[in-house]
Amino acid sequence: MNNRKNFCSAPWSSLCLEQTNQTKICCISKDYITTTDLNSIPTNKKFIEIRQAFVEDLQHSNCDNCWKVEATDAYQPSMRSTYGPDDFYNNVYRTDDFKLELLDVRWSNYCNLSCVYCGSGYSSKWDDLLGNKQKFKIFPDITKDMLKNLKVLMLAGGEPLLIKENHSLLSNLLETNPNCRIQITTNLTKLNTPNYELLKKFSNVTVVVSVEAVREKYEYIRFGANWDEFFSNFKQVTKDFPTVQTNMVFFPLSMTVIDQAIDLLTQFIPEENVFIVHQHGDKLPNFNSVSKYVIKKYTDQLTNFALTRRSQTLRDKILANIESLHSSADITKLDYYDNFDKLTKQNHKLIFKELYGGE
Repeated sequence: MNNRKNFCSAPWSSLCLEQTNQTKICCISKDYITTTDLNSIPTNKKFIEIRQAFVEDLQHSNCDNCWKVEATDAYQPSMRSTYGPDDFYNNVYRTDDFKLELLDVRWSNYCNLSCVYCGSGYSSKWDDLLGNKQKFKIFPDITKDMLKNLKVLMLAGGEPLLIKENHSLLSNLLETNPNCRIQITTNLTKLNTPNYELLKKFSNVTVVVSVEAVREKYEYIRFGANWDEFFSNFKQVTKDFPTVQTNMVFFPLSMTVIDQAIDLLTQFIPEENVFIVHQHGDKLPNFNSVSKYVIKKYTDQLTNFALTRRSQTLRDKILANIESLHSSADITKLDYYDNFDKLTKQNHKLIFKELYGGE
């Protein structure tokens, strides 16, 4: 089985639950099904089709995001690499078979922040900014029987520490399968929640903190957050949990301050626990929207910063992201943030004046 070039065990063992009863195999899968009956997954026509492709060692279009990463990015592992054929259940002799071992829950957009690169699909505060009144349905209760074989539970959002349905899910998991590994991705702005207290009762928790800036730039990017409160929470979570990571989005605004964030936060966590990802979203401004002179300045600055890191892993991550810094623009033009400023009554040109040539 390990010799199969295109194999992934996720279609036999993994589910990602998103809003409005949408289910897919993993968080970066392209094909959804809409269902309120998770027991129907094994015989769902789309999921059987995807399993059959892996049985035949083919690349199904559902998994194009993985195939793209593996073909173009030497530094970033694909999601498929986390689903080793020996780590999670699979049965290549039956395409209508399934045993839930990895559950990724992002079933609500309830959130207390309006991050600049987010949107209403993952933030109820963005809904408020836009005047939307949509309501996302939550899946029916996941039964204890569904949790008994679980190896990994991943919680995202919205803000998973604030989503009340996560509390009953964690309570059932603690009773049924307390050794399950939990990974939660959080903005870490609210620790005084029932969900946080319940997480501390598990022995194997990884807290992934979303942050890529400091002080007033942090507060602009993560509109609604307070830097001092966040930083206090960050120091506390490193005391409460043995494994804390950061997930930093690399985009035009964080380019100017991500080195400061890394320098500060790695006083509390290992450098190897810093992860950097590219911003996703075709409508969001990229580095081509920034002056080539500014790009050159921060290419040099971040390169020098990378070379000072103790961890070769972190050096490689920073240098790999620097490779995306390209622009032919003579001036910086970031109209998207002008519109965000109008919604949030901020002024990015003052907060990030260095993008426009200021000091």
